Amino acid sequence: MIHIIIFLLSKKSADLKSFWREEITTKNKISLFRLYLAHKNRNRHFLLWWRLASQMYLHGNTRQKRVAKKINWSLQSRYASDIALKATIGRNPKFIHLTGVVISGKSIIGDNAVIYQNVTIGLRKDDDPAAATVGNNVNIGAGTCIMGNVSIGHNVNIGAMSLVLSDIPDDATYVCKINPEIILRC
Repeated sequence: MIHIIIFLLSKKSADLKSFWREEITTKNKISLFRLYLAHKNRNRHFLLWWRLASQMYLHGNTRQKRVAKKINWSLQSRYASDIALKATIGRNPKFIHLTGVVISGKSIIGDNAVIYQNVTIGLRKDDDPAAATVGNNVNIGAGTCIMGNVSIGHNVNIGAMSLVLSDIPDDATYVCKINPEIILRC
């Protein structure tokens, strides 16, 4: 706990406080009461603690990084999701149901992303240089897999159960059509 307090009092926490002001407290001022209320809300609870762990991991010292990993492990077991601490996630993400969400540390996600349950944003191979780059205002449906170094534009809707292996331009709707003959063979 002392490492969290030291981090919060340091100048390294400026980005974290900015995220919290916009996403958690939704006011210009952060207060302990508003943080407590956010802690009681399931979606805000996750985002509050993940942002803290991510910023501590990226900007903290060795002990703070160790605490950040423990926080992330706790979040993984509580929410059954695995969002890497190195992942870059823009402002105001909305995780509709956190269960099964997996996001690689090499992923970049823009502002106002809406992510449903069982979404995977990852690598095709372990040695891939980058994972997906997702633009602003993107809606990713349940069960979607976005694999490899693909670029998804702004204002995109991706339908549920889609497999994304190639780039998607801005202002598009992406839906995978399933061939019924393939389903019968499975």
